[in-house]
Amino acid sequence: MSLHRRRIRQLQLQTMIRAPASRHASNTVSAWPVMILAHNEEKHIKACLDSLYAAEPDVTFNIFVMANGCNDSTEEIVHEYAKLHHGVNVVPIALGDKNNAWNVFIHEVAPSRVPHSEIYFFMDGDARACPGALSELAKGLHDNPHAQAASALPASGRSMRRDRDAMARDHGLVANLYALRGSFVSRLQQQRVRLPLKLEGDDGLRGALVKWDLDPTKDWDKK
Repeated sequence: MSLHRRRIRQLQLQTMIRAPASRHASNTVSAWPVMILAHNEEKHIKACLDSLYAAEPDVTFNIFVMANGCNDSTEEIVHEYAKLHHGVNVVPIALGDKNNAWNVFIHEVAPSRVPHSEIYFFMDGDARACPGALSELAKGLHDNPHAQAASALPASGRSMRRDRDAMARDHGLVANLYALRGSFVSRLQQQRVRLPLKLEGDDGLRGALVKWDLDPTKDWDKK
């Protein structure tokens, strides 16, 4: 989809994969790793980054902007942003493919730069985080130890109501903003799980990996 046709997405609260949602905010933590997927996001990436700091002013972030196949000024904008915000990093990737960028973060960046985190956050570069959104995701995982993932509900957009209803009904995972438990990410690494390149519908595959708990021989967990 062309850049000018994308709607700006705001995200708040959460629906749980494999667990009910929590209504309470998370306790403050010292640092959170955030992966941001960005392909030619020069018009949106600064606002995306600003929204994270505004959403969680008491949290220290380790942010990795996975600049995949960018031929605009996305990387330059993030480099300039990083001069004023400690913990913001650009990961340049030649191939313009979001699933490849996700694989690079899971298998290369996370184990080398932010290993053993209890939680990892994932976000699209044209999305915005609403106040407290990441805290809600973290609190949901903390309060539901059998849950492996938490996904934010959209707070704007023409299809907001439909998308919120579908996510709440099906406990779906959407790539706009979600969190994975650190132990689940470790098992992704240990089992060498990678998303196929150029796959459409990758949100559904990620959700399936969570609901199957990385074992497709198990029954589908609908909670």
